[in-house]
Formats: sequence, structure tokens, C-alpha cells
Amino acid sequence: MTRWRLDPALLALLALAGALRLFRIGSQSLWIDEVLSVNVARGILHSGSGHAFFNPHGPIFFYALAPFLRLGSGEWLLRLPSAIAGIALVWVMYLLGKEIDGRRLGLMAGFLTAISPFSVWYSQEVRYVGIFIFLAALSTLLAWRFGSRAGKKDLIGYVAVTLLMLLSFVGGVFLVLGQNLFIVLTRPRWPALRNWLLGQVVLGLLFAPWLVHAYGIDLNPSGRGPGGSFSVRDLQTGLSRPTQPVQIGYALFTFGAGFSLGPSNRDLHENLGMEPVWKKKYEVMAASIALGLTLLAGLRRFAGPLRKAALLMIFCLALPVLGPYALSMVSGVVYNVRYASGAFPAYLLLLSAGLLGCLQRLRIGIAVPAAVVAVMGFSLAGNYADPGYFRDDNRGAARILREMRRPGEPLVVGAEGRALRYYYGGDMERWTRLELGPGDSQPGQGVTLDAGRLWVASTRRWEEEEFMRFLGRMRSCFPVERDFNLPGFEVLAFRIDGAGGPNSCALRWKP
Repeated sequence: MTRWRLDPALLALLALAGALRLFRIGSQSLWIDEVLSVNVARGILHSGSGHAFFNPHGPIFFYALAPFLRLGSGEWLLRLPSAIAGIALVWVMYLLGKEIDGRRLGLMAGFLTAISPFSVWYSQEVRYVGIFIFLAALSTLLAWRFGSRAGKKDLIGYVAVTLLMLLSFVGGVFLVLGQNLFIVLTRPRWPALRNWLLGQVVLGLLFAPWLVHAYGIDLNPSGRGPGGSFSVRDLQTGLSRPTQPVQIGYALFTFGAGFSLGPSNRDLHENLGMEPVWKKKYEVMAASIALGLTLLAGLRRFAGPLRKAALLMIFCLALPVLGPYALSMVSGVVYNVRYASGAFPAYLLLLSAGLLGCLQRLRIGIAVPAAVVAVMGFSLAGNYADPGYFRDDNRGAARILREMRRPGEPLVVGAEGRALRYYYGGDMERWTRLELGPGDSQPGQGVTLDAGRLWVASTRRWEEEEFMRFLGRMRSCFPVERDFNLPGFEVLAFRIDGAGGPNSCALRWKP
């Protein structure tokens, strides 16, 4: 009987991954999506285990988060489930690479996963993405194993893991489509194909009831059920913005370079054009060339004796990236990189194969691998140290308000005040309760608020156009006494006690 041993090099990679994911894990504030995750997990603790089961995103992450929430509410603790998943992803990627092309590819895949800024980002976020990527990689590993040896244990494991993946994020259906194309086109013998198709039927029967309930799909053929008929066009997420082909390129770019090299998420939300990209065109071009050349080298390496693995990687990269894009074109779902994150394991494996291929070509030597590692290293540095890439600083805004806001001074917030409310216990009102209109002949006359100052908290990239117009009118009517610019956040204090301003305005609470 052979004794099971853990590769010492893998242990070193796991330690590296742990260090990068735990370093400064609690240094940044929770942003709105993370606060929403915490609120759902709290609902599980307060209302019972059934509270989040039919959450349309998928319930798995919320059930993983709830036990940690019992232990405390520190940012580092709430992000720990994602960090654990990010560390475990290194192990799965090592196994996937090793089974496809030996230990060297496994170690390269594990190394790139460990230092990946994309993986580190989602390993330090209270969202479903880290766990989803881990389960997507494990599902892909089991699909490869079944395609290679058609074992029933691999199939059972695949069905179980893939069901968990789909329940961690419904967008995993596009990865399942890619896996099915791989199995069908590699033409296994009929008994193996029959077992695979049977496994897909079981998977569908287990997943379909959740999908129908979570999305309110009416199974009545006439479409006259109590919930009305379901339509893909009715699906909607995020802030509305046009779907453009460049978003596919941005997804592939961030898989390699992360979100802290080139334009930030905030830049892209505040300016939907190409201006943020042009401002950092040199680093974007350098990173894109290094990553693009490496991916092409990976495809070339797989094109030979590893042609079967090439099919798996191509399908598991293309379908999860293109599927959400196609969905965004026919629905209100806004294309987002995290919706395509099921493609990340295949992307990393292609990148790993490309780096090995470059290292074996003497003319190229270590130039391209060094460039890819440099891209990831610079991005990690930005993630840890550059405030321009930090998440919205709701915690800092709450600290300013606690220290500076006096009793009786009103505080109004824009469209999203939930993240600020998580940190700040004081009273606040939505800006829509305020009425800003023409004042009397004297500046400052007609103000009906009994306070010297009015505070406005704005999360900028998430605000509605109407709120931004209101904020612009406030600036033109009343002098700004305080203006605090934080990552993703602005806190303003206006003088409204007759101190004078450029225009005559009246500010009242609506009845």
C-alpha cells in the first residue's frame, strides 16, 4: 500500500497563497455588495436556514458565511471564507495541471494561481465569487478525469460538485455547457457517454427545482400561472450600461492582470467610454501583449499531443465568457467580469502552459514569463497600496461623520446608503426627501432646516443621475464648508444657515 504524500513544492505554494490572501485582508472597508452578503447571512442566523436558499445568485456562499458571522463582524473575519476558497483553489489548479501534463504544469498552474491578483481580489471580498471559482475548477478537474478514464466515482463527484457550483452562482451553467461539449466531441465509447448523459439528467433534476423557484419560472404552458410567465428579457442586474465587445477583452485582461492595473473599476463605472483606458494605455498595452503572447503559446503547446486538453480549455474558457455576454444582449443583465469568472481556471491553465512553452524556447528564455509575473506583481502592489484601486470607503466616511457631524445637522445619502449605515449608527435620510427650489431675493433665505450645516454622503459611481444633478445644484446654491474625498466616496458639509452662496435657493424637507 503506497503512502499518500503532499508535494513539498505544493505546500510552499499554499503557504504563498495564504500569505498573499491574508495580508491586509481587513484593511479596506466593506462596499455595498459585501454588506448585502452580510445582511443575507444575518437573515439565515435570525430567520432560519431556509431564509437564503432561493437567493437568485445562489445560496452556498451565504451558508458558508453565516458561521463566521457568529464569531464577529470584523472585515478580516467576514472575508475569511473567500480567502480559504482562494487558497484551496491553488491545490485544485495544481491537480488539474498535473493530471493534464504532469507535475511541471501542475506547479506552474499552482504558482500562477497563488500570485494571481484576480484570485487575491476575490479572496479578499465578502462575495460568492471566490467559492464559485474554486468549485468551477474542481468541477472542471472531475470532468477531465471522467473524460480520461470514465470512472463512476469521478462522475458521482462531478455531479455533486457541479450542483454545489451551480448553487453558488447560477452563471455556472455556461461552464457546464463547455464541459458537455468537451465530453461529446472527444467521442468516448457509448457506455461512458451514456453514463455521462445520465449524470447530466440527474444534475438537471436536482438543479431545476431550485432554478424554477428562485427565478419564479412559470411552468404552465399557457403562461397563466399565479406568478406570470418568465422571460429572459426581464432579468436585470447592476447599473444600466451598453454591452460592448471591448468588455470581453476587459474580462480576459483582468483574469491575468486583476483589477488594480490599468483603469480601476471606479474609473470604468464613472466613464463608460475609452477615456480611462487611454489614460493608462501604456501599462494596459504592455500587460495585454505579455498575457496575449503567453495565451497563444499555451494554445500552441496544447495543440500537439494535448489536443484533448485543448478542447477542454477552449470550451471552458469561451462558453463562460461569451455566454453572459450573449445574455446581456437580450436582457437587463449587465455584463460583469465576475459573471464570467467560471472561465478563470481554464484561462490560468492556458497561461501556465504558455509560460512552460516559453521557458523551453531558448530564444524567448525567461523574458515573457518575467513580464507576466511582473504584471501580476505590479497589480498586487496596487491592490494592497494604491487608494485609487481600493473599495468604497464606507468605514472612513462613517468615521468622519461620527467625528465631525454635530447633533441636529441633517445627513442625506444617495441611492445606496446601506453600506454606510452598516458602519454609521446615526440617523440619515435619502436625498429625495429634500426639496431644492428658488429662494427669496437674499441668498440663504427660505431655508427651513433648523441647522447650520447639511451633510451629503455620495458613493459616486453608484449614484443616480438625478442625485448628481441635485448635488450640482447644492454646490451652486450653498457654500461647501467641508469636502472629504475618500476612495469611492465623498462626504460634503454645506453651510445652510444664511452664510451666503452664489445663488438664492430654498431647501426644505418634503412633507
